[in-house]
Amino acid sequence: MTGKCEMHSLRMTMWTRLIAPILVLTIVSCKDESSAAVEALSPESVRTLQSLQKINDYPLYVMTYIGDYGFRTLLKADGGDPAPSEEKLRPVEEGEWMCTCFAAYGDSIAPVFGRNFDWRHRACLLLFTDPTDGYASVSMVDIYYCGYTSDPDLTSLEQRRGLLNAPLTPFDGMNERGVAIGIMAVPYVQAPYDPGKRSLSDLGIVRLVLDYAEDTDHAISLIRKYNVRMDEVPLHFLIADRSGTSAVIEFVNYEIKVMYNHLPYQVATNFVLHDYFPSLLGRCWRYDLAYDVLQDKAGKILMSDARDILRSVSQSNTMWSSVYGLKSGEVQIVTGRQYDSVYRSNLTVTH
Repeated sequence: MTGKCEMHSLRMTMWTRLIAPILVLTIVSCKDESSAAVEALSPESVRTLQSLQKINDYPLYVMTYIGDYGFRTLLKADGGDPAPSEEKLRPVEEGEWMCTCFAAYGDSIAPVFGRNFDWRHRACLLLFTDPTDGYASVSMVDIYYCGYTSDPDLTSLEQRRGLLNAPLTPFDGMNERGVAIGIMAVPYVQAPYDPGKRSLSDLGIVRLVLDYAEDTDHAISLIRKYNVRMDEVPLHFLIADRSGTSAVIEFVNYEIKVMYNHLPYQVATNFVLHDYFPSLLGRCWRYDLAYDVLQDKAGKILMSDARDILRSVSQSNTMWSSVYGLKSGEVQIVTGRQYDSVYRSNLTVTH
């Protein structure tokens, strides 16, 4: 028995001597690869990733993007995309992909844009950008679309690299000219297609508006220059500016349909407004509730009132509620329906 133990000990010693250098080499190699990957980042990218802050355990992060994120290059890329296929789009299911957006102008000094993002993931990012060839903006990003899980480990720069794609995946936001935009799922889209135009994804349209739109009408004219490609679900957009003009942009009968506000407020949820106009009530309880509150207040609400509306129409899958002050530049974010815990920040607005 002693001989067997001695033999086993000898074998273990030999195995350790053989494998230890390999393990050390592997660890050093992994470190070298990781270090090389970080060293390959530009100084602007390093500063961008170093700016990341974790705000709460939902988790919500905040980051400032420094430098160029390549959107202008994307806009100049060759066209030639095939005509969009509506068959690949997943239909909206009640209680799963539901969002609420509204704009309120009753107080012309302090117009407000509110939005609930009801989805499947958690980890989210409040992103500040300031491109040299466009407007500064702030936007909310579901970082699942940057390659992350619902609760990622973002301790190291290497683990944060995917966030460099965040500017290309905004879900709502506001730019320095007081133009805000949000997306909502709808049962269908029938988007026009022009082979002579370049195509932009739905989130690319959000970035287009944030980077370049001076007001709601300008945003619509920008959208008309591109084919709009829906990548996952059919969507429509609510766009609002600080002057009191907002519009819902929809894609019906292979045309772009624009429905402007005729009141000092406008609401959009998850049905195609063009199908029911002007009888929009009774289609969605969240639409009706938000509309009734805004009607009762003649669209004159504070940012705290906007949060109250968003609370009242929130659902179990509400990832975040965002409120934008279109003239003040104030931003308020609530995650996971924790409406007593508000993260506040500011975007400098230009006049």
